[in-house]
Amino acid sequence: MKPEVFFLLNAHDPTAQVCRVVRRMLTRGSTVAICANSERLSLIDRALWSADAQSFVPHCRSSVPEPLRRYTPVLLYEEREAAPPAETLIHLGATLAPGWSGFERVVEIVGDNPSSVAEARQLWRGYTAHGCKPQHHDLSLRAGGADA
Repeated sequence: MKPEVFFLLNAHDPTAQVCRVVRRMLTRGSTVAICANSERLSLIDRALWSADAQSFVPHCRSSVPEPLRRYTPVLLYEEREAAPPAETLIHLGATLAPGWSGFERVVEIVGDNPSSVAEARQLWRGYTAHGCKPQHHDLSLRAGGADA
């Protein structure tokens, strides 16, 4: 079965958008893997620690020892690593994430700049070439244009 694929377009702050999607997925009981390059993962790691003063998002890198990974609902992994087990993949990258087809859903976070849009077009083509039917949601059309 192919995963559901969603593109969240025009994210003014992709890192903050990742935090919002993670919180939404966790409230639904979903486990989450986040795939990006090392620099972006460091930003996301810090943001997950400080995104909301009233909550904690348990997360770790997928490279930590197995006992910790097994009990952590959000795993961060680099594009060059194997995908960890999770239900939802949140991806920020220019090429299809390793192991993307093994997830129930894939969420592509697309920035509001021309290079992000060009990368998203390539990703869209990649997913459709694999038989997926991606859906898109333009975040700039939300109330006040805010990422929601």
